[in-house]
Amino acid sequence: MNTDREVTLLGEIQNTPSGVSRAALIDELETTPEYMRTFYERWFFIHFDFSHYANCWSDNGFDPSRSRFSREVLLLAAADYGKSDIDNGGFHQFFLNHTGTYAPEVAEWFEQAKLMDAAKIVRQATEVFGTEFPRSQLERQRFLGKFDGETREEWDPFYRMDDCFYTATDGEVYKSAANRWLRDTCDIRSLKQSS
Repeated sequence: MNTDREVTLLGEIQNTPSGVSRAALIDELETTPEYMRTFYERWFFIHFDFSHYANCWSDNGFDPSRSRFSREVLLLAAADYGKSDIDNGGFHQFFLNHTGTYAPEVAEWFEQAKLMDAAKIVRQATEVFGTEFPRSQLERQRFLGKFDGETREEWDPFYRMDDCFYTATDGEVYKSAANRWLRDTCDIRSLKQSS
């Protein structure tokens, strides 16, 4: 098996409705070596519906009852989506985007997953907004719009936090923690399990 087969299987699974054919593809993927995607990434790709996930967060906070997934799965999804946004454009982008709404749960997941350095950095980033973190994207955008200047050091209050976060979540550290979380905390040990 090679990377091409892994990619092909993921594509076929995505395009195959539920049933025997899809189950057979998932069985094959389960025995395929992890080249590009680890267990948790494969599981999310197969089972997770991001359109239902975002409904759990609003300006009023986090309401996991608005999803069919467990709170633990939602915490991992928030951390993964948040990490992806931070990796892409730093904390400034994360907080400007809707994903910033998940910040308290992102920090919570990192704490519970025992990635304490990452949790500490996310907590420090949320504290830039004051004692009460604004869930509202518009409020966060207004707050960050007050920072002015020509250089990133002037307009980005998270400037020094980004590299620390990248270091704390670099390499296999994050992926190993995410895989452990899905298997041990969420009790999902097979790609066949939907939740």
